[in-house]
Amino acid sequence: MTELPVAGAGGEIFSECVWLPRGEVLSRVFVLHGMGASGGEYAPLGEYLAERGTEVHALNFRSGARDPVEGRRGHAFDFWLLREDFVLWVDAVCAGSPLPVFLLGESMGALLAIRFLSEEKLAARFRGAVLLCPVTGLARPTPVWQKRLLRWVSVIFPRMILKPSLFVSGKKEELVLTSDAEYQNYLRTMPHRIPHYTVRFLAGVDWLIEESHRVAPSVFTPFFLLNGEDDVFIRPNQAREWFEKTGATDRKQTVYKDCNHLLLHEKSTGRVLEDIGRWICGKANGRIED
Repeated sequence: MTELPVAGAGGEIFSECVWLPRGEVLSRVFVLHGMGASGGEYAPLGEYLAERGTEVHALNFRSGARDPVEGRRGHAFDFWLLREDFVLWVDAVCAGSPLPVFLLGESMGALLAIRFLSEEKLAARFRGAVLLCPVTGLARPTPVWQKRLLRWVSVIFPRMILKPSLFVSGKKEELVLTSDAEYQNYLRTMPHRIPHYTVRFLAGVDWLIEESHRVAPSVFTPFFLLNGEDDVFIRPNQAREWFEKTGATDRKQTVYKDCNHLLLHEKSTGRVLEDIGRWICGKANGRIED
């Protein structure tokens, strides 16, 4: 893995983690990480795909765990700046390259991917998309009044701190995101862990969830949706409801038994990587999924 600088909106400098094949490069994947994650945590995916001829780029994006401005981490959610950063990143990496290009997003990153793919000009850049556990709904739905209150408070008291678990279980508790106890402990102790999220950030994520349903009919890009059967955030049938709303005709969903939210760090990670690699290879060669 190599970490490289990336120019974002307003000339700000972020970073990306890159995995390069040793031989011929057959395709390229752009990765948008999940809430609280960073590009380096996609090493299992980057290493697996690079060994099979796919170049992988994972952005440490604005307001995430590796944002160079610490005060923005878990707070300064701004979709339009994230979008501008994304476009500049893709343009810089792909300049003059004829490779088939794919977009992969996990959790919040998958919600960003969905929103980007609903825009015709952005979607045209990608041969296909892999969506890992996008939280298009919550297993414990948030009442409308709470959503409205969250939006209101995010404007008046943007730096007020809330636990994300309050919207998942209704309690202030640690969310278990994987059955891998060692990786769950890593999430608890990693040096770039975001200790707090503000109402501004959480209101932004809530907006992305609503947007995923509003723009679903405008998503025509071929995509592969992956879900864990025991995902703490979203039930597979809720993900299926979103799946059925999309405009894409070339689409696929796979649910992994006994797996939680972080499919790249789970019991079935080997199978998940094989499925993603096979799907990307098929799309790079122009095949349509059944």
